[in-house]
Amino acid sequence: MSWLIIGSKIFGGLAALFLAATIFSSKGRGQNFKASLTSGLLALMLVLGGALSDADNETGARATAERKDRCGGDDLMALQMSTHFVKKRLRSPSTAKFPGASAQGVTVVEMGDCRFQVVSYVDAQNGFGATIRSRYSAMMNYNSETKMWSASDVLVE
Repeated sequence: MSWLIIGSKIFGGLAALFLAATIFSSKGRGQNFKASLTSGLLALMLVLGGALSDADNETGARATAERKDRCGGDDLMALQMSTHFVKKRLRSPSTAKFPGASAQGVTVVEMGDCRFQVVSYVDAQNGFGATIRSRYSAMMNYNSETKMWSASDVLVE
């Protein structure tokens, strides 16, 4: 449990005490009681919402880290590994130039079960020596037992 969650739980307990004290000190005072109750409830909701949000963020970050360990990295690794399989299908693989992960026209979608759909492009020379841009897609699969990447459905257009 992180210090942030522990701190928010302590602060939440203090907010609950503040709310109880406000209710008992304002009993029978009409409008002041309603205003105090409303502000106390609002403070309690904010604190509890923050604590729940922090717990969700920590759980999500932990799940992402576990998936990266199990799936041989992440979408960036799937993109990098796809270039090796695409080069095998080019006429002049030594001339291949691939874009970075943030380039326009590059997408990597996690499909679950350590599978990634990669869509990108490569600039490489054709049989006549002219550099052309070819789009490609590949389904990248990571085997966590062998720690090896494989590609299926590689299509270079």
